[in-house]
Amino acid sequence: MKSKRLLFLHEGTFPDGFAMTNRLKMYMKMLVGNNNPSKIIIPRRNQNFQFLEYEETEIDFLWDKPIHTNIFLRKISYLVQDLKWAKYIFKNRKQIDIIFIAAMSIWPMFLITVIGKLFKKTIVCELNEFPFSSQGGNYIDDLKYYKIFRRKFMEFAILKHIHSVISISNDLTQYIKKINSKIIIIEIPILCDVMYFKSFSLNMNSKTPDHKYIVHASHLSEYKDGFLTVLNAIGSYNLKLNDLDKIHIYITSNQIPPLLLESVNEVIINYELKDYIHFIGYQDDGQLFNLYSNASFLVINKPINLQNKYNFPTKLSEYLYFSKALIVSVNTAMSNYLKNELNCLIFKNNDSEDLLNTIHSLMEKEYRSGILNIAGKNTVENNFDFNVHKANFQNVFLING
Repeated sequence: MKSKRLLFLHEGTFPDGFAMTNRLKMYMKMLVGNNNPSKIIIPRRNQNFQFLEYEETEIDFLWDKPIHTNIFLRKISYLVQDLKWAKYIFKNRKQIDIIFIAAMSIWPMFLITVIGKLFKKTIVCELNEFPFSSQGGNYIDDLKYYKIFRRKFMEFAILKHIHSVISISNDLTQYIKKINSKIIIIEIPILCDVMYFKSFSLNMNSKTPDHKYIVHASHLSEYKDGFLTVLNAIGSYNLKLNDLDKIHIYITSNQIPPLLLESVNEVIINYELKDYIHFIGYQDDGQLFNLYSNASFLVINKPINLQNKYNFPTKLSEYLYFSKALIVSVNTAMSNYLKNELNCLIFKNNDSEDLLNTIHSLMEKEYRSGILNIAGKNTVENNFDFNVHKANFQNVFLING
């Protein structure tokens, strides 16, 4: 197998980061090594930049991007950054065979696609949700016709011309095929490293917590995660219970987004939840996995909308593996892996009353948690561990790429 020179481009932070960073790590684990030299470029050097390599992948930064408080100057700096991405690809084109683009803005993606096509480079893009389907951004980004314009531009200026796409769901796969029937698509829902999970499981703090609780480790979004539905269900559950039996909510954000603030405060007042909601901020993996494993249960709620129809919750592998029980509302992609009463408990999408009933059912028969946990671990090991997909991934990108 001829070696391939790999370049990963990521607008986020690395190696510490969020969902996209973690997925990128899994792609590296599957591709890097075996004489495949690789490098990842991130936009700017963090103040505490100390990592030079990850999994045999050299880490470098694009530029010392200045931080501006003025919105106009910020826009200018982003434009400069877009041009720097393109310049880097052009300048280093002879040292690159495959370019992996991860969660990048549309304009640098376009420039990189043009250069890649011009110099016959293999360009791979991950598509983890329907383009520009999210809500709750700034006013301009949420404008309907601006979303449609950017989506059409991405379809005809990028997706029609790149070599391969990593798709996170079958709905996305079918969407991509309609745009470009010749594109190579590899469909992978979510990826994790089970051995990494197991390394934490061995050292978990099994001390019984002082109170019952759940963890909300996603962004506080009503559109994507139906946070108010979960909050209402927990508030209703707590109403007639004594303090020891009430459920607390640990939230890994530092504050409530402005768009949600008024509604959240109203629920908190109605159900007297002030002392039961805790904003604990960023948690490293060890802290987070320990919180999951000691929680009474975990909840994933996916309201029915355009964004959730096509995506796949990236926390699913962690929740299934570490939680005592997962209560979840499912979309089409998730239904291939989740079975009610087998590895989870399923409630109707964004239905607080049905969620409340499911919580009551679980808490009345807590012995079921152990059964759900074992089945959840098996689901993760058999479907989401990167080693399950490694051979196929290498075959697409390293052997036939």
